[in-house]
Amino acid sequence: MAKKAETRLSENDEVNRILHEGIKANPEGRHAEVLEPLKRAVGLEPENPVTHMIYGQTLLPLGRPAEALEAFGRAAVLRPELPQVHEFRAMALFHLSRFEDALLPLGRLLEINAEYPRAQFNVGLALAHLGRHAEALAAYDRAAAQARAVRGLPVVPGPEHPSEEDIAFHRSVSELALGGPPAGRAGPARWTPP
Repeated sequence: MAKKAETRLSENDEVNRILHEGIKANPEGRHAEVLEPLKRAVGLEPENPVTHMIYGQTLLPLGRPAEALEAFGRAAVLRPELPQVHEFRAMALFHLSRFEDALLPLGRLLEINAEYPRAQFNVGLALAHLGRHAEALAAYDRAAAQARAVRGLPVVPGPEHPSEEDIAFHRSVSELALGGPPAGRAGPARWTPP
């Protein structure tokens, strides 16, 4: 059986190999192992936004969100039309508890693609962290509508859409912060001790 050809992420064979190894290492939790090679790839191709994005994705789980934010910021300068760079910038800002700042790249992402997976959900999370629960509810409702609209459609590349359970849980937290669900609608199931 023939091996499937990898997508070229760089014209440089060494950088291409390093980037693919970085992508493969991410779900396997081998971030520290690929960090130095990825740093070398960034040095070899500083104008390739993919090197910065994959390097940043490796830095985040290593507890280095400020450096990841810098890498994602560089990728956003190089390819501002790419929605993922704005999502990754927001993710790094979340790790730094800079929720107000995270709204800026999320807004840019939604300007590029109003139906981008998880964008409205992440807007809701940022707003909830800022105590702006009424606005968060509206963002969660938009996220739920988008999730319903894509059910049954082919899977889109990139991050997954938020699950209905994730949306409902976070929506209920904002509802509780505002004093409970609207009249006539039951809130989420509550756990009671035995």
